[in-house]
Amino acid sequence: MSAHVASPNKLPSDFLWGFATASFQIEGSTDVDGRGKSIWDDFSKLPGKTLDGRDGDVATDSYQRWKEDLDLLVEYGVNSYRFSIAWSRIIPLGGRNDPINEAGIQFYSNLIDALLERGIVPFVTLYHWDLPQALYERYGGWLSKEIVEDYVHYARVCFERFGDRVKYWLTMNEPWCISILGHGRGVFAPGRSSDRMRSPEGDSSTEPWIAGHNVILSHAYASKLYREEFKAAQGGTIGITLNGDWALPYDDSPESKRPPVLVSGLPRSKGAVTHAVLVFVFFALQMSPPRNTRWMLPSVRLGPGCPI
Repeated sequence: MSAHVASPNKLPSDFLWGFATASFQIEGSTDVDGRGKSIWDDFSKLPGKTLDGRDGDVATDSYQRWKEDLDLLVEYGVNSYRFSIAWSRIIPLGGRNDPINEAGIQFYSNLIDALLERGIVPFVTLYHWDLPQALYERYGGWLSKEIVEDYVHYARVCFERFGDRVKYWLTMNEPWCISILGHGRGVFAPGRSSDRMRSPEGDSSTEPWIAGHNVILSHAYASKLYREEFKAAQGGTIGITLNGDWALPYDDSPESKRPPVLVSGLPRSKGAVTHAVLVFVFFALQMSPPRNTRWMLPSVRLGPGCPI
């Protein structure tokens, strides 16, 4: 991120470092100022779905105590802060034809202004897992292509209202978690899985691919929108947040150095190509959205018994 050359023992003067949060994880006030429900609201109240049994109704109460939070950032000496916008605070019902909640717009506008006043650069994540519940009930959320237009409309509203001050945008936080943990393993909202011990509905062999496809398309179209209609005037940049893992051999023995299993836990004979294709697609889209608006995921043949 920095073009300045630093000494071996010192970061460059324009190096950005800070902290990151997610709206549902910190804000609380889930029924305040017109916010609509997200898929995490009720899911987090189901027994066993969160580690300590807590929900997001209060969380760390950041919606009420955000000024204190920003003062803490100043105290820590950071110069950037990544936070996510709750889609259902901006458009409570989520859809492109649904009303915009001006109180939600004002909250994030005040937050952005206060960050800049403190010399802290805002990094804004448009989606950190908290899909409006109304869209899940309306058409299944990420399982329907209908969501692409709704997401892009939501992104447009954010670009229009905040883009004069926000120069760093992230479309999605960790697509892998949205598609696989939410629609394959059932441990994240909306909790869909073929495992009937976890969920009464869901198909882990197909739904993660459908959800992942729609997440990628939403990222691509939103990025294309920003670059074509907003970037020139606002001067910002847009990308995506990807999660990954790194593994090293336990020791120098031949057994430890032999790579029979991917970091994802899928045996090479069953999931290597699948995993590689997903990683390639996610990274490729981070660099540049597809020019062809009819772009689709490449066809992949899964080996027998290949779980997500």
